[in-house]
Amino acid sequence: MRLAKWDNAKFILMYFVVLGHIVGEFGIETEFLGGLTYFIYLFHIPAFLFISGLFSKKSVRDLRYDKALAYFVLYVFIKSFRHLVLFFGLEEDTKFFLFREGNTPWFAIVLMLCYLVTMVVRKWNKIYVMVFFVGLGLMIGFDTKLGNIMAGTRFLTFYPFFLAGYYFDMEKLQRITQSIKAKVVSAAVLAGTLWMCFAGWFDRWPIEFLKGRDPYKEMHLLDVGLKYRSAYYVLVMLLVLCVLTLVPSVESAVSRWGSRTIQVFALHIPIVSVLAVEYEESRALQNTLAPYADFAVPIFALLLTIVLSLKIWEPLFKAIMNPMKGDNKTK
Repeated sequence: MRLAKWDNAKFILMYFVVLGHIVGEFGIETEFLGGLTYFIYLFHIPAFLFISGLFSKKSVRDLRYDKALAYFVLYVFIKSFRHLVLFFGLEEDTKFFLFREGNTPWFAIVLMLCYLVTMVVRKWNKIYVMVFFVGLGLMIGFDTKLGNIMAGTRFLTFYPFFLAGYYFDMEKLQRITQSIKAKVVSAAVLAGTLWMCFAGWFDRWPIEFLKGRDPYKEMHLLDVGLKYRSAYYVLVMLLVLCVLTLVPSVESAVSRWGSRTIQVFALHIPIVSVLAVEYEESRALQNTLAPYADFAVPIFALLLTIVLSLKIWEPLFKAIMNPMKGDNKTK
């Protein structure tokens, strides 16, 4: 039985993913979209990983390696599809490196690694495991070699959020998120953080810092990176819980769309890439859109997210996410 709250959360977060990619790929720079995008990048990936960890418990306990394989198959599909669209549709001479990923498909390979590593450490002491991987997340910022290889830097940066979801008790989380007091506090925290994003309080944290890929040295944070990432883990975990607390539990069309976010994630990538190139090459389109970007871009992102959430795309992604036939099917 699916719980509407979590499907609602997934749709909202996927909308934020699409919106963030459109703003970034199109290179649209307005004060409103800049502040909003920064706010989104503070928590949307950690929240997705937290939810994934929350619902990974049975798969990890049952050693469902086919679940991890499904995310690798998804990664190969997205990467190949994006490469073909760029090569044939835009005639861009893109290079294809299967195990080196710096673009959007990285999230699929990180999910695969999250499942595999959690299966290995599932019986270990929770406190020791969490401390160890938070420590790795802090220290990986000093590394300049791993980078995009198997999205390794991002995996180590963001894995503590998946692990937190895996360790978090679902019933306890439900009680917290249903509390009126918690909802009031969460609304205040998120409103305050949003205001801080627009007021420039996070100027010392470049947006690349939130993406979890670049080493401290490249971001000119070598002396303060450890301190900043420590604060980042605390703040972002709080924001994730606040966001999930405010997500409604009412079942609606949003819930149905939220049950199909994988297809949105996979399909929006080449679409946004193609549209971004067309936008960049059309001065008339830029001049037409620019005055209305602050509301046109969020609306377009919402419409694209809804269209790609429709059931028409579901059979393809059910096949992709069920690569193993027989008794061991992904549920």
